[in-house]
Amino acid sequence: MNRRTIRIAIIIGMTSLLISMSLVWTIGVVGSAASDKTYVGSEKCKDCHDQIFAKWRQTPHANVIQEVKKNPDAIKGDFKTPDTARTFKKNEVVMTSGLIWKQRYITKDWKILPAQWNYETQKWAPYNVDKWKEEDWRSFCGYCHTTGYDSKKLAWKELNVGCEACHGPGSKHVENKEEKTEIALGEPPDIVNPASLTSDQAAMVCGQCHTRGTSPDGVFPFPVDYRPGDVLSAKNFTPVPYTDTKAWWPNKTVKQHRQQYIEWRVTKHAKAGVNCSVCHDAHVTRNKFQTKTSQNNLCLGCHPQISTDAERGHAPVGGTLRQHSDCVGCHMSAVGKSAEVGDEHTHTFRFIAPIATINLGGGDVKNQPNSCSVCHAGAPVDALQADFAERMPFRSSRP
Repeated sequence: MNRRTIRIAIIIGMTSLLISMSLVWTIGVVGSAASDKTYVGSEKCKDCHDQIFAKWRQTPHANVIQEVKKNPDAIKGDFKTPDTARTFKKNEVVMTSGLIWKQRYITKDWKILPAQWNYETQKWAPYNVDKWKEEDWRSFCGYCHTTGYDSKKLAWKELNVGCEACHGPGSKHVENKEEKTEIALGEPPDIVNPASLTSDQAAMVCGQCHTRGTSPDGVFPFPVDYRPGDVLSAKNFTPVPYTDTKAWWPNKTVKQHRQQYIEWRVTKHAKAGVNCSVCHDAHVTRNKFQTKTSQNNLCLGCHPQISTDAERGHAPVGGTLRQHSDCVGCHMSAVGKSAEVGDEHTHTFRFIAPIATINLGGGDVKNQPNSCSVCHAGAPVDALQADFAERMPFRSSRP
């Protein structure tokens, strides 16, 4: 290769680098760069995106908050049967919060009443009994249950997680009528399409709410001044540290709900660009997890080489001609708690060996659960570890 060819190659390479850096910068400031954009509400999006709107309207995001005046049937808790955990009456409830694991109740003064209804057990459970009179739903929960939230005014454009919660304020998009398919250098698009962002930034759109933590000043338990397309960083959010024993098990897997993003970001999936939207569809509800297909099909779609042979497969059952067939059961163990322990699946995608319970939990699954005990409840942890070590000795010491 002569000098002229080398020089041309260097110029082309540097030009490509500068263009890519400019694009990343442009995409990275979509939300904050366009301060003149305002929120218009999901009903406005319906004018042009009626089919997507109709599907989204049936999702948990669209219905997590219900106003009792508009929908009296929204209250699902049992207010007829006396219960010591429930110290309030049905007529005190103005809004409900929750559709899948639990339902909480909000008063006209924005207080979250001190008991929740757990769907799985169909029972009442105490909630925030000591502090409920001091905390305001608007500043405690408002950001993640509304769209177009304003932390200074404690106000919002729309109740529930609407289109603009993920796509950013849409006033410019409505004005332009037609969605731009190309982004000019230095010019932000009129609406954010998470599919056009980098894998990390697209995940941050979900991560703004699917992460526990606080604003940098510690005032709010959610990010401040974040808009889809921005980089979710220390300037607007501080994730809950691993030292918080309420949020994390000793092996750094989820203990408390709503931490999918913070778990995902340290995984091999994250490094490979496999983000939330690969498995989940925010526009459609096929199941309560809003996954695109069944759990095993999701995994085998990217991991077709995994054998399910009954005797020599990836996870054979010792001494039998059966195969553990549930990828999620082992690699996304249900160890987190929303209403009850087991509601939330870990998103580390790591199998939690019984040795974790032995080494980190003193042999007690209440101190440190493991993947085997989630299904084999009551089985001696030592026996589970011995069985696992026999079948997979190369992984038996890794918690």
